[in-house]
Amino acid sequence: MNRIEEFQINVLRIYLEKYPNDVKVLLRVAELFMDLRKVSEIDETCTKILNISSEDITVLRRVARIYKECSRLSPSVKRKTYFLEKTIKVLRKCCNLQPDYHRNWLDLAEAYSRLYAITGERSNLEEAIKCIEEVVKRHSSWTFLKELGELYLQKGDKEKALECFYKADEMRVKEYPSL
Repeated sequence: MNRIEEFQINVLRIYLEKYPNDVKVLLRVAELFMDLRKVSEIDETCTKILNISSEDITVLRRVARIYKECSRLSPSVKRKTYFLEKTIKVLRKCCNLQPDYHRNWLDLAEAYSRLYAITGERSNLEEAIKCIEEVVKRHSSWTFLKELGELYLQKGDKEKALECFYKADEMRVKEYPSL
């Protein structure tokens, strides 16, 4: 399988010699590097993509997904942290460009939560909470309130956690009375 990906990368590199700013092709190259687990090449390609297309929300979300996957692939805590920080930077930009799109905030909260799990830095947990609070403000749903409650519980704030769980349960009962 590796030979196929390597062949595809070589063909795409030839194409990129003529069209070096083709973001779609660069994204494909980054994804092929991901299949090969070539993390440094992924990082280099994504950096180039962001330099070319730093305002396209679709491109930013794909790069964020690639960085997130790199954090999973990386064996060391240092590399996991590095790629999660890159994920956060890109997702933060997505939230700024599309503040009403809840998926951006949820993905950002997840990245901060994962970073908190790795580093233990409470500031990351606080940021995850802020992100979910943004989601709840914009798209009140029992599932989001439940998630916020779980984060408060992780933080040790049982009172706020219970408040979120109660509100979530009330909303769930209204939404699904037969459950």
